[in-house]
Amino acid sequence: MTTIVLDIAAFRVAVDAFADATTYPDALITQYWAQATCHVSDSSYGRLSVACRTLAIQYMTAHLLRLRDLINSGAPSGQVTSASED
Repeated sequence: MTTIVLDIAAFRVAVDAFADATTYPDALITQYWAQATCHVSDSSYGRLSVACRTLAIQYMTAHLLRLRDLINSGAPSGQVTSASED
């Protein structure tokens, strides 16, 4: 079983919204990659190929970084505060 490791250069190419190393330093991407692997396993097993699993972790990392940006900007978080039926 292969463990997928972070390749920051490949992440910045795959998700070019995070290409700016000043705004998104390597340490920040590393931190959010670690969080992403709580949602998408970095162990290569099952139906996803290594390439697809790597992309899934990259996208989860990008998703978490984007949520961070939204929260830091004061944008509504999308949290559900109430619901009704019918």
